Amino acid sequence: LGLLSFRLASTPWGAKIAASRWIAPAVGLAILALLTLPRTDLAVVLLFPIFTTSLAAGTHLPGRLLASAPAHVLGRLSYSVYLTHELLAAALNWISTEVREYAPSIAQQPDFAVAIGMALTFFTFPIAFLAYKIIEVPGRGWLCDLFERRPIEPIVVAIRSEEHTSEIQS
Repeated sequence: LGLLSFRLASTPWGAKIAASRWIAPAVGLAILALLTLPRTDLAVVLLFPIFTTSLAAGTHLPGRLLASAPAHVLGRLSYSVYLTHELLAAALNWISTEVREYAPSIAQQPDFAVAIGMALTFFTFPIAFLAYKIIEVPGRGWLCDLFERRPIEPIVVAIRSEEHTSEIQS
């Protein structure tokens, strides 16, 4: 769908969508409305290329907000958030279970579940930032270096070269 959005944005029709001031809010509201209805997932997914294309120009508030530096940072961290939040949620669930077992008076406090949820929200982004800086960025660099250093030879040339070498040897 990202490729479809990119292709759509590079067409004259996509430029008209991006320049329009009403398409982003209208499609955004349509997506929100569809999310409240059962069995509308496909329609929501199919509206996203139009929605992202309408935000691409950055000429209206939603597009400018999504093009801002904080949104850019959150976009860079999104994969790390995806990878780490479930681990953090599991750890906090374990802590919650231990507190319920060994300190039930604390666990029975009305705000205990809220505190666990706030801890998950508070710790997710610093942990994701560390994972991004310590694992994702170096890992991406390592993979790029690995593939850039190896000479890549088309498979057809390699096969022909082997056939030619075997003919010469015989």
